Amino acid sequence: MESGIAVKLTVRIVLGGLGLAWAAAAQGLPPGALLLSRVRAHMREELARLPNCSCLETVTRNHQPAGGVMRPLDTIRLEVLYSDRREIYASPGDRGFSNNQPMDFTGSGLIGNGHFALYLSEIAGEGSLSCEYKGEESLLGRRLARYDYRVPVNMSGNTITIPEGQGTVGIKGSFWADPATYDILRIAAEAEDIPSSLPIVEYVTVIDYAHTNLAGTDFLLPQSADYRLLEFSGELSRNHLEFTHCHLYGAQSSISFGARGEPPQFATSSVLEMNRELLPALQVVIRLSTRITEKTAVGALIKAVVEGNVLRKKRVLIPDGSPVRGRVRRLDWHDENGGYALPTRGNFSAVRCGAPISPCTSAVPSAT
Repeated sequence: MESGIAVKLTVRIVLGGLGLAWAAAAQGLPPGALLLSRVRAHMREELARLPNCSCLETVTRNHQPAGGVMRPLDTIRLEVLYSDRREIYASPGDRGFSNNQPMDFTGSGLIGNGHFALYLSEIAGEGSLSCEYKGEESLLGRRLARYDYRVPVNMSGNTITIPEGQGTVGIKGSFWADPATYDILRIAAEAEDIPSSLPIVEYVTVIDYAHTNLAGTDFLLPQSADYRLLEFSGELSRNHLEFTHCHLYGAQSSISFGARGEPPQFATSSVLEMNRELLPALQVVIRLSTRITEKTAVGALIKAVVEGNVLRKKRVLIPDGSPVRGRVRRLDWHDENGGYALPTRGNFSAVRCGAPISPCTSAVPSAT
């Protein structure tokens, strides 16, 4: 698949007064109505007390072409941060987050957001969806109350973008809540009212939640998610997500001093330690020092060194041996000649290596 498929969820929450719900309970509500009110109130409290926290999101992607078989596409690792009712993303190990979305880190294939907290926020809000109690079911090793729900298109923030078009879809789905703790432990959602601009048969998402300890306090966080998209052409994309290494996200600062009487040490820098913006169409030959295989994840750090002095008007612009660092932005696997991986986008481009894939030499138009 040459172009990307993005699924973006923007939460629109309409908060209603709980007083009406409790007053109606005294008048005799349908089965499950009072529990639903308590579940929503509890989940709003859980989301409100959820601090700025980030998790490592590992996305295993699979793709099946029309008439073909399902096969692995790649693995993507991102850092996801939930803050102020938003999900923002960064490459693993980056020092700061920006308003990036998962599609900003991939070159193609199915990728989406909302699985960390936005689907849960949408259900916790009142007024944007209707719910119907379906009784209790055995799930995840316990008895859980199931509710079916709907989010109409005019209230939905679910947008799907594919090469053939873009459109907002409605959502129908179910969620399962623990009657004792009021925790929502699973959400299953399916797109409906798909506009004609989207040649899509189905888009389905399932997310599981559990309590995670962060700095001595338990918070309800996603553990895993699965979603798939089927197009009219017969192409099927399927992703599996795992959320791990969760931690509180905050800034800390400290000042330290050397031993008394120790002379101050001043930092020095050289061209080898600096990021440099290179001139357009500048040819730089590099040799990868990081081994790249079919198991390499998109988002992984890769290193290389410059081979030979890079000259500009007979002057050395980049000396031989200068380090080059970057991340894998897209990794395609090709079956010819025994199989090889091809990173085709990012700091390294036009890098083609046979198996075993590292080391290799490549000419790149630019590098930092």
